[in-house]
Amino acid sequence: MENYIEVKNKFIYTPLWDIIMDIKRQLHNGKLREVKKQGDCNIRVTCPHHKNGLEDQADCDIYIGPTKKKPNGEVKVAYGTVKCFACEFKGNFITFVAECFDRSYEWAEDWLLENYYDGLYTEEIVLEPIVLSKERKKYLNESILNTFEDFHPYMLKRKLTKEVIKEFEIKYDPKTECLVFPVRDEKGKLWMLTRRSVKDKTFIIDKEKQKPVYLLYYLLKHNIQECYICESQINALTLWTHQLPAVALFGTGSDYQYDLLNKSNIRVYNLLFDGDEAGDNGIRKFLQNIRKDVIVNIIPVPRGKDINDLSYDELENLITNSLKTKF
Repeated sequence: MENYIEVKNKFIYTPLWDIIMDIKRQLHNGKLREVKKQGDCNIRVTCPHHKNGLEDQADCDIYIGPTKKKPNGEVKVAYGTVKCFACEFKGNFITFVAECFDRSYEWAEDWLLENYYDGLYTEEIVLEPIVLSKERKKYLNESILNTFEDFHPYMLKRKLTKEVIKEFEIKYDPKTECLVFPVRDEKGKLWMLTRRSVKDKTFIIDKEKQKPVYLLYYLLKHNIQECYICESQINALTLWTHQLPAVALFGTGSDYQYDLLNKSNIRVYNLLFDGDEAGDNGIRKFLQNIRKDVIVNIIPVPRGKDINDLSYDELENLITNSLKTKF
C-alpha cells in the first residue's frame, strides 16, 4: 500500500524525504541543519521546535514506514508522524512543516497542497506592480464586475438560488470558464476576486492579498448579530440559500480575520467547520482567538464531509439537533 499524507481531504504521495530536502533548501532560519535516514522507516533531523531549531544534534524522527495499527484497528503510528526525543514536540507532518517555516498550520496545509498535490488544486499568485506610495489598500474598480456574465448553469448545480447569486454578485468569466466571487472588505469595498472552475475543482485565489472575512460586510451593514462560520465561500453561500447568515474564513482563520470578528457586533457564532483534522484545528483556533464575551456553538459536521456534501434534510437535522432550534 502506497504511503501518503492527507491534507484537507487530498492525498500527497511525494516521498517525505524529498519534501524535507526541499524545505531544507528553502529555509534561512538555521533549522534542519542535519537530515539523515535512520533505518528504513525513519528520517532523523535536528528538531525545528526546541532551542528555536538550533540544537546541536538530530533527535527528531519522522516516521516513513507503513502505518502501524493496534489489534482493534486503531492507528498506533501513522505515516508522517513526528516525534522529538529531546523535547515534547510531536505531531503530524503538517505540524512539522509549520514549525520549520515558523508559520501557521493552515499556511503549512496550503504550502503542501500548492507544491506537492498533483490533482486539481491550484493557487494563483498575482503580483501587483510596485507603487511608491503610502496607500495601505489597493481596491479593485467596481467596473470590473461588468466584464463578466451574470449567469452560468453551474451556479444552480452548486445549489445557489437566483436571489443569492444576485445579492452577492456571483459572476461567470467565459475566458477562464470560472465562476467569479467578489470579495469585499468589512467596509464593503471590492478587495479581490476568487474563482472556481466550472469544469473541475480548481479554486483560484490571490495568494498575496490579505484575506478579509467573506461576507462580513453584509452582516455589519444589516446589523446581523448571529451567524454561521465555515471555511469556504461555497459553504457560506449554501447556508445563505437556506436563509442562514454565514461568513467564510478561506480556511480556519488568520489573525487579521479574528481581529475583524472581535471588533464586530456579532454576539453568537455557530461553527460549521469541515469534518476533518483541519476542521478540528479550526475549531480549537476559533475558541482560542475569539473574544470571550460571545456565544460559540459547535455544530459537528460528519467526518470526511463538509456541509455541501449533506442533503437538505441532513443539514436540517444537523443544525436542529445541535442548536435545539428550528431550521
